[in-house]
Amino acid sequence: MAAGLHKCVWPARSQKLSGPGITYYLDGAHTAESLQLCADWFNVETSKEAKSTSGNPFVRVLLFNMTGDRKPESLLRCLLSCHFDCAIFCPNILNRSKENSDLMNLTVTEKSQTQRCEENRRIWFQLHSEYSQTNASSLNVSRSLHPFQDHKKFNGSLNLDKSDDPFILSSNRETSLMPIFAFNTILESLFFVSRGQDPRIKVPSDLGISTPPPCLQVAHHAQVLCVGSLHLVGGILSILDPTVCES
Repeated sequence: MAAGLHKCVWPARSQKLSGPGITYYLDGAHTAESLQLCADWFNVETSKEAKSTSGNPFVRVLLFNMTGDRKPESLLRCLLSCHFDCAIFCPNILNRSKENSDLMNLTVTEKSQTQRCEENRRIWFQLHSEYSQTNASSLNVSRSLHPFQDHKKFNGSLNLDKSDDPFILSSNRETSLMPIFAFNTILESLFFVSRGQDPRIKVPSDLGISTPPPCLQVAHHAQVLCVGSLHLVGGILSILDPTVCES
């Protein structure tokens, strides 16, 4: 039994996948306890990786979704200690086609997923704003270790067919320390965070994707934590490592 456990491979649990200028940290954690463990794992692993960048700038990105009746506050609060530079929210919708239904959660509608995604984004904005105000000293320490922790105020925008959303635009101009984005699909989110450099991620040429914020544009390497939903990380795996989903 011990040997079997030692050889066991559990995709999307504390899993790392690499790409050009990016490392994806995948974990299907979706409870407060598992998210706290995930955050601890992410902080340790990204710190190790950062030491190997030879001083080149890197950026930490959150890619998150959650479903069900769990409260976003209790889950997202566990991730504040990761000191992300950018946050992305998307529903568990793989792409704009209706294929790959076996990777979709058919128990919820697309509209309800989009609404939940927007709720998650708004709650993260509130939590992060409060955290930044009450933990300024600890953030100053992390900035000396993390090139992009001196967040520039960024006029971010949503891409949920709501690019004129007054909440995200006005709030980010005034108080937000972090660019926050939301996308309609997993594929669009991955294309955005990979800056179009990952050959595994292909989107239609006529699909408009928001311009990445400065922290992503100039970073030598991106460290992306994909977490919050097994459907989310399953969809991500189907794009980044399709053989896993076929086995």
